[in-house]
Amino acid sequence: PLKALLAGMLDKRIPRFGPRPMDLRGFMSIMARHAVTNPEEERTFRDPCYALISDEYVNYTARVGYHFGVVDAYCGEAINKNYISLLFRGGAADYIRRYRRARAIAGILDHYGFSTNVRGDAITARLSKRSRQETTAQLEMVGRLFQFFRQMDAAMVSEDLVARVQEAFIREDFMFWEKQSVSSKP
Repeated sequence: PLKALLAGMLDKRIPRFGPRPMDLRGFMSIMARHAVTNPEEERTFRDPCYALISDEYVNYTARVGYHFGVVDAYCGEAINKNYISLLFRGGAADYIRRYRRARAIAGILDHYGFSTNVRGDAITARLSKRSRQETTAQLEMVGRLFQFFRQMDAAMVSEDLVARVQEAFIREDFMFWEKQSVSSKP
């Protein structure tokens, strides 16, 4: 399962380095959040990153900047035991932009058959009882999803981006963000 998750995260079609497009309002929301609160003092900011792995199990917990993600999965031959459970939350931008990103992620996961729940900027999702091959494929998709949404909370400048980002990911247009001219209008 870890190999599948990493294959998705390292998909060469997804840009992995450099900043994402951001408008002035997005930049200012990050600066304001730092001025008013100190995100580094939040408990989850200090949570460790780790992976517990075996040939059929992975629990990957990672703090990447202001984002916190957990993937817990079992992927074996017994269909009834297979599952993927995930949590994704946080971000440096304002609440509205983090909430938009959460809804975009949830829409993608819904498309791939996950049951999802969005509460604020947090998404929980679960997929159960799939074949080993399907569970592996879904773990790769989750890895791509985590990489695709890196630093994207600040870029979610308008409500219409929720659907547009979902559609881009589903059609594997991973260069979507690089093609956007981010407007300063929400």
